[in-house]
Amino acid sequence: MARSILEVTLPKMNLNDRIEFQTELDGKIKDFSVTWIDPHHNQLGTPNDVIHESFQPFKRPNYDALNYAQGIKGLDVLEVLTESVEPGKVIIQSNVDNLIFKNESSMNSGVVFKKTNQNSNIPTLVLNSATISRGSNVCTEVNVTISTSHLVDKITSPFVKDNSVTPVVFSFLRGETFTFTARSTVLNQIVSTVIKTPPRLLEMNLGVSVLGKSVTVNYSSLNGTTGLVLEYSINGVDFYSNNVFDNVADGKYWGYVRDQFGCQVTKQFEVKELVSKSPYYHIPKANSIRYAQREVWDGIKVFKTDENTLSNESNDAISHYEIQRFQTNDVLTTQLRTNYDTVKAFVLSSAGEQPLSVTKPREYLGLKDYRDCVVYQRPNGKAGIYFTSGSKYGYDSGTVIGSYELNGSRPSWYRVGSVIQLDKVGALEIKSVLFDEIKRAEVVEVDYSYKGSPIVTKVKSIYDLRPFNLYEFKLDCSDYENKNLRVKVVLEDPKLPKKEWVSELLEIKKVHAECVEIRYFNDKNDDVFYETGINHVLRIPIANIIDTSISDSEIHKGDSQVSLISAEYYEGDTFEFLPLTKELKKKVELATYHSNLIINGVSYKVAEKPESERQGVSNLYTLKAKLIKAGSGYNVNSFVKPDSSYAIDIPSLILGESDGFISY
Repeated sequence: MARSILEVTLPKMNLNDRIEFQTELDGKIKDFSVTWIDPHHNQLGTPNDVIHESFQPFKRPNYDALNYAQGIKGLDVLEVLTESVEPGKVIIQSNVDNLIFKNESSMNSGVVFKKTNQNSNIPTLVLNSATISRGSNVCTEVNVTISTSHLVDKITSPFVKDNSVTPVVFSFLRGETFTFTARSTVLNQIVSTVIKTPPRLLEMNLGVSVLGKSVTVNYSSLNGTTGLVLEYSINGVDFYSNNVFDNVADGKYWGYVRDQFGCQVTKQFEVKELVSKSPYYHIPKANSIRYAQREVWDGIKVFKTDENTLSNESNDAISHYEIQRFQTNDVLTTQLRTNYDTVKAFVLSSAGEQPLSVTKPREYLGLKDYRDCVVYQRPNGKAGIYFTSGSKYGYDSGTVIGSYELNGSRPSWYRVGSVIQLDKVGALEIKSVLFDEIKRAEVVEVDYSYKGSPIVTKVKSIYDLRPFNLYEFKLDCSDYENKNLRVKVVLEDPKLPKKEWVSELLEIKKVHAECVEIRYFNDKNDDVFYETGINHVLRIPIANIIDTSISDSEIHKGDSQVSLISAEYYEGDTFEFLPLTKELKKKVELATYHSNLIINGVSYKVAEKPESERQGVSNLYTLKAKLIKAGSGYNVNSFVKPDSSYAIDIPSLILGESDGFISY
């Protein structure tokens, strides 16, 4: 609100000339007067009332007849306006709102009084806002819009100009700081504010970091980025507030940063696989079906081995074809593990090539994690990251999907050399892992400088829990009754050479009466992941099954008596198989060493190492396997609990009809 002003124009004053006026503030009236008492020395007199209001002239008149020195001073209700005044004129302004001047008088008729802004309702000139918008040259200038409560008709800074419009709009260079000042002549008031225009975007401040397949587009400037809203892109079309881009394919790209005014800068970069992908594949021999890898033997780098030859391709002088026999009630599961992108399986038969459905029961590659973490300053100035408890988030969505509690432990995949993505920072490589005694936590240190108090933020990671994914596919033999077929496995990856395996010939019938059924699996094993529910089956032609029970006893011989101290008896069988090719013989031997071995529905445990003998110069072997029936043991001093999981082959107990005794 504008404050009252009293202008007093003074002629040459005579002895005892006096000026008088009153002020009124909130109903209280105060009197002021000044009397000229010495015309020779022209001294300024004193006021009648200086208890609450006072004034002092600011500018002395430019003639000798009047010389007022300090005047009245000490209180702050009245002041001399800090503007240039004419000689012989005193301008007095109220120091508070709502004060008015009244009842001005002088004995000298040449004294002239002029009052302005006497109305206490005169509004105050207010600067409502100063906004910045897009200019005509988006990278070098911006438009500044000044909105005031009333028209300002004179602009005095940062340029001098008369103005007739509101709001005031003008262009100004980016990255500058200036003071805007303007006056309203009508209100006799000034507004002023300091404005800082946003900095320019410069290509030299744009950086792109590439770690593996993760790209971080960074923009940092010594002048800061205050006032800028930045977006990032790697194709110039799709812009995001997030500056981190994941799973970027190999190739050359341009990184883009643009601001809200439309200015953008670019920089070229390249994503390139620095470390070649090493192939990993393994088909366990415990699988029901026997496979051979398909390779071209050249005798120089690739030789014939047990792993890349079918039975009829062996180095033996006589190589027989092997036929694996299965029945229509068999469902054969093949399990394999690999880091190849694509796993395919096919049935090869007279009907052609038919695909089999491949599943991925366990995924260990390219897993994604996004969780809360704590970042703090290490003694060397680097950022340390550790985990206590917090939320877990969807990697792509960012929404909360659960919680975690590590209490100072670190995720197992946070290893030296791993790449993580810290929110608002980007991709970082883990340089070291250590234990902080003060934090009582395992800490990963990254190559990023951090200063300040510990903060809770979020961190992303894409990691491999194991060097492979687990795959399975099933062959339902009921679909191939009375068919001969093979199974082919194909691995494909754009970064790796194609790999292929083919099985031995499979013969499917409703019943193979000449064979024994061998089912086998382990409770757990590092070669086969049995938690998926997989088990194996073989059907092997049998020559003989010979009883080979095992017994042992200890007796005490007295003078007249013989007593039995201990005795043990275990039922068992020796299986003599018809000649088998080398690799199928190995598969049967391997089956006997599984913790769960069931032959024709009876549970067995291996008693001795199986015996095998090569047949001449061929690839055929005879095989004898001595096995003990699980749970069939008898001890004279104790009872052996049978294995209840599977059938135990023991004679039936028969109740005699005539004598009432139980007998075999």
